[in-house]
Amino acid sequence: MVGKDFFTDLLDNTNTLRGKVFALLIQFLIIVSLVTFSIDTLPNLSENLKWILYLVEIITVVIFSFEYILRCLVAKKS
Repeated sequence: MVGKDFFTDLLDNTNTLRGKVFALLIQFLIIVSLVTFSIDTLPNLSENLKWILYLVEIITVVIFSFEYILRCLVAKKS
């Protein structure tokens, strides 16, 4: 079973390979989110492309939400 220490290390420690990969993944998803948002503002997009952009947006929001919830769960209580 994976414990709280594992997730704390994953989210906060970029000195480990796992932490670096996770940080890079989140940074990549931020860029993807920004690019898809920008493309979505262009006129005359096909319905197929709009659907793809919508799916990418939903997936990134779910991942960002999951990360946020995970950070709240492993945060130190003060």
